[in-house]
Parts: sequence; structure tokens; C-alpha cells
Amino acid sequence: MYSKHRIYLNEGIAASPLLAFAGSLQRVENALVKQGSGDYKKAIEDASEARKSFLLNENKAYDQNYLALATLLYYQDIPRNQQPIGFYEGMKGSFGDLRLEDTYKKFVRAVFSSTMIFNEAKWKAFVENPDANVLQEDPAFSFASTFLKNWQNKYLFYYQQFIAGKIKLEKLYQKACLQMERDKVSYPEKKAK
Repeated sequence: MYSKHRIYLNEGIAASPLLAFAGSLQRVENALVKQGSGDYKKAIEDASEARKSFLLNENKAYDQNYLALATLLYYQDIPRNQQPIGFYEGMKGSFGDLRLEDTYKKFVRAVFSSTMIFNEAKWKAFVENPDANVLQEDPAFSFASTFLKNWQNKYLFYYQQFIAGKIKLEKLYQKACLQMERDKVSYPEKKAK
């Protein structure tokens, strides 16, 4: 039931290099939100190093086109009750008709042009004075976080239950196969020379 949602998230939205990097900043957010935690310094240092690598490999034009299309397809193919609450309504209010591809292109262009991830001065200011609110208001982080938290908080549990059940059934199946063939003589495979 939620496998399609998971595929569209992992192979669509989160496959965007920008959103993959922005999503990794959840570690920074978690460290900043914990009161009195010194972990945030290490998290920010790690994020800054990862950002350098991300920027070296980022193809903005491709990523923008990809993310616009992935966001449109997610909207079209994932049931409304599984989509992040308010995300698409907010996009519609600011960027236009959700049936039009141009709406998604405009939205993604706005995210790319205003995120601190691509802006050296904004990133430096954030690193020097880390603030969870600043991070949460960043459009790329907000975009990634909205989809990731929607999945993590509402659907990950069901997926984990499915996987646990699947593993249990696979073990039962293997045991039954072995029992069916218990009287058969089996030979070890020869190793290739």
C-alpha cells in the first residue's frame, strides 16, 4: 500500500542531489534542537565538508528539471491522504495550478535561487551562528524535511512491519523447502578452478 509512496520518495524527491544533501541536514537540526548539546558543532563541520563535495558535483540545470518533474509525478501518483499536509496547497497559492508542469518549474527555481546551500555568504552566516529556525526556514531544507518527516512519522512504521513480516515468511518458506527435500541427497557445489 505504501511501497509506491516509498519509491516516489526515494527514487524521485530524495534522489535530487540538492534534496538529498538538504535532507542530510536533519542531523544538524536534531543536534541544534537538543538543548545544551555540543553535538551540533560536529554535525555542522560534517555538513560543511559534505556541502563542498555536493557543490563540486552538482548539475543545477539537470537537478532543477529532475526535481520539478519528480514533484509533479509525486503529486499526480501518490494518494492525496499520503502527501505532506499543506505542501501542495502552499505551492498552488504561490506558484499556480498544480496540473501544470510550469508551476513545479517555477517552484523549484525559487528553491534553488533562495537556499543557503548555494549561497556562500548565507551558509557562512549559518555556520558561524547556527540556529535551528534559520535551517528550518531554508527552502531546500524545508522541502526535503517536509517529505522525509511525512514518510518517517506516518509510513515508515508500516514499511518496517511489512519487511519484518516478509523476512519471517521467507524463513518459513526456506524451512518448508528444506523439509520437503530432507530425504534428497545434496552435494556441495564444486569450486571453480
